[in-house]
Amino acid sequence: MNPTPTDSLARSPVYRRWETAAEPCGESLIAVATEAATAPCTLADLSPLSRIAVRGPGAVAALQGADWPVPDQANRLEPAGSIIIARLGASEHWLLNTAVGAPLSLPDAEDDAVMYAVPCQDSHAWFCLRGPARHEVMAKLCGVDLAEAAFPVGRVAQTSVALISAIVLHHDCYGEPGFSLLCDVSYADYLWSALTDAMSEFGGEVTGVPHGAG
Repeated sequence: MNPTPTDSLARSPVYRRWETAAEPCGESLIAVATEAATAPCTLADLSPLSRIAVRGPGAVAALQGADWPVPDQANRLEPAGSIIIARLGASEHWLLNTAVGAPLSLPDAEDDAVMYAVPCQDSHAWFCLRGPARHEVMAKLCGVDLAEAAFPVGRVAQTSVALISAIVLHHDCYGEPGFSLLCDVSYADYLWSALTDAMSEFGGEVTGVPHGAG
């Protein structure tokens, strides 16, 4: 498949791997699933989708002023439709949009509030692991217990996955629970390979986002 550049989205750091998905992609620069996945686990590349991050003592007030649901403590997330608001620290929040072709924008801070953007759109790759075998896949790659009882939907972990630093979010993604994984783009191809290798034991498949998402 040959991604088509657009004015608003960048090409994924692992776009050359999309050929293994056998899924079409259009001007959204993201592979789209043509039918519902039935594999025990699936891996999708969400890197072209919109995400922003804000940091600073004025971040919470700005997000609340924009009517975003702000998690009440670090390493938690709140959903808002297709958007995930993840709190990584006292004043750092990431907003990720799982909808295709829906860019995010920074909220406005009060005049005297300190708030600034954290570069994450181009600095981090974004993958999504779904399916009932996702816990077993992650157990092969991560020392943190990500089983449902210890890491339910709504949690965030800043940890090591396949020996590299990553952010793991457990959330409802395209109608079912899944793990979003974000890592530095320099490790994107490595993490993609580690995930697909770990999935192979469970009959996992690379796929796109559900047709019509967003």
